[in-house]
Amino acid sequence: MATPDYRDWARRRTRAMLATGQARRVIAVMVTSVDARAALDGKSGGLSSAPDKALLKAWRTIAGGVLVGARTLETERYGSLIPDEDRDARLAAGQDGWPRVLTISRRMDIDLEAVLSTDPDLPLTIYTEAEAPATLPGSDVHVISLGDVSPAAVVADARERYGYDVIVCEGGPYLFTVAIAQGVVTDLSLTLSPVLLGSGPPLLRAELPDAMPLHLATAEAHAGSVFAHYLLG
Repeated sequence: MATPDYRDWARRRTRAMLATGQARRVIAVMVTSVDARAALDGKSGGLSSAPDKALLKAWRTIAGGVLVGARTLETERYGSLIPDEDRDARLAAGQDGWPRVLTISRRMDIDLEAVLSTDPDLPLTIYTEAEAPATLPGSDVHVISLGDVSPAAVVADARERYGYDVIVCEGGPYLFTVAIAQGVVTDLSLTLSPVLLGSGPPLLRAELPDAMPLHLATAEAHAGSVFAHYLLG
């Protein structure tokens, strides 16, 4: 039996979520096991399913930027961010073909060869407290030196520099925690994968300063996974 194509469902879901609420959004896109573990065999992709992958690409398609931690970026190997037909639609609408990947590397110790090994043309901006190197690999790599490279500062700079209203945050766990604690995240797109792991990195890597109430906007199930969308604040 052929695997169902979830792309249209994912596009409808993301458009519906953006149709309500404020124009400027930071959407944390998470996948977790039932016992709140963030990775299987060291990668979040190990918990993913066909509808979850379609939803992730749909979020990327409507985003200006994709915020992701440097270690996650090195591990997950970001290549073709969205389907070719969605890239063509973005170009036709006057947008950049690919969303820009935004990452934080305080000491500029990111392994750029590993990051760009899948796609040397990946549009990438690195926020760092160090000086920008004189030469960089890749055809579209920017390095921005800031005194503050917290998620809040990075999101503010990306909005001013690139004009992004919608930014998708893909973690990892520490970045999720800090972004939520700083009040940067407005939405949480959570996929609950039907598995118990018993070990592995937790969904959030540190404690939040206070409990944060969430408003459930919608929830549904496909292919055994539960897809919930929450609004924060």
